[in-house]
Amino acid sequence: MKKRRTFLAALALASVAATAQPPAVTDGLMTDPNGHTLYTFAYDGPGKSNCNFACTVAWYPYRASASERGEGRLSIVERPDGIRQWAIDGRPLYLYTGDVQPRDVKGDLPGYPWHVLRLSGKLEVKSDPAS
Repeated sequence: MKKRRTFLAALALASVAATAQPPAVTDGLMTDPNGHTLYTFAYDGPGKSNCNFACTVAWYPYRASASERGEGRLSIVERPDGIRQWAIDGRPLYLYTGDVQPRDVKGDLPGYPWHVLRLSGKLEVKSDPAS
């Protein structure tokens, strides 16, 4: 049953990622418009995603449509596969397949390279997301 829920959550995230809108702030976390937590990857470079191939099975790039444009701290990076991905401060954003419910943060574990962004206000980062 757990595998089925994870698979269904992955399908839901894939459909959300395919029709993404600019990130939002929900209860102090950077999220997609449905409240699913967005993450950064410590091994990404400025304006460059290093989560490719097998990495994207669990971590979906948070996609931007062809017509969307970044503003302020939000920008859009182009991945090696041509997908446009939302970023904050040049850091690409991702959704985690293990987060089934809105505001889940199951991918933010000590010692791992994935980090949630804790925010206040509109897009003010309280602390370094890589810490």
